[in-house]
Amino acid sequence: MAHKHLPVAFSKLQSLIQMKIRYAIALLLFTLPLASVDSVLRPEMVVQSGHTAVAVTALAISPNGQLLASGGNDGQVILWRTSTGRQLRNLRGALSPQQEPISAIGFSPNASYLVAGAGAVLLMLDVTTGHELASLRMPAEITAATFSGDGKWLAWSTGGSLKLWRLPADPSTWSHPADKGIQTVSGIPVGSHQTIFSLVFSHDSRWLACGYSDGELIVFDTSATSAPHRLSGAREPIAAMAFGPGDSQFAAASANEVLLWDVANLSGPNPVSLAPVRRLPHPDLV
Repeated sequence: MAHKHLPVAFSKLQSLIQMKIRYAIALLLFTLPLASVDSVLRPEMVVQSGHTAVAVTALAISPNGQLLASGGNDGQVILWRTSTGRQLRNLRGALSPQQEPISAIGFSPNASYLVAGAGAVLLMLDVTTGHELASLRMPAEITAATFSGDGKWLAWSTGGSLKLWRLPADPSTWSHPADKGIQTVSGIPVGSHQTIFSLVFSHDSRWLACGYSDGELIVFDTSATSAPHRLSGAREPIAAMAFGPGDSQFAAASANEVLLWDVANLSGPNPVSLAPVRRLPHPDLV
């Protein structure tokens, strides 16, 4: 009877349809790269691998707010687009996996370059190409690093020692070992063996503030026309610092409080010690 053959015929038709669908999909995948970009939206694969280790140990946002740089204890430095959260590139992905954790990271004012501390190595990286411009070995682990706002200075710390480098205008010369012009900043508190936790330049790039693990806070004059000044009052490690607009005020986070100083009149040949003008208790700060 004819109806006995219907299941068989239907099965064959179903197989034929499935086969045509598979051919259509294969043909579509084959022709997509040749199609006009204007008429076909090509699929894009973006690998969001992120850091391979547990901890992200350093962060920096570019001055224009478009990029985020993260460093981890896997030794990787990764760039992210802030507007989308997408990973752009891993600046150290092609290097050996046996790398020191990233302890410090910072953008240049034009967001073209990145400084990173990897153990006792100071890295200078090209943000656009990912190329390593310099790899300078220091005698101890780098604990903080930052560019000045005008891009002329680079400061970093190794333990309790503070280094200041007036950068050559040509980045291609940053890797040259001779005549780098790197100076050790004098005026560190006598007998201090504490670690420098944080560094920040004033907006006009004249002043460099240095926060220590024991709460000591020293402000240095990059123009060398003024003695180092002390901002007193903090009793715990200086975790973060910032100059206010016009560089007339200074704030630092220490343990569970924020301290504010009036620093409008720091200029002068003699060192001064300034007490905070305000303390802002913050029970959520650690």
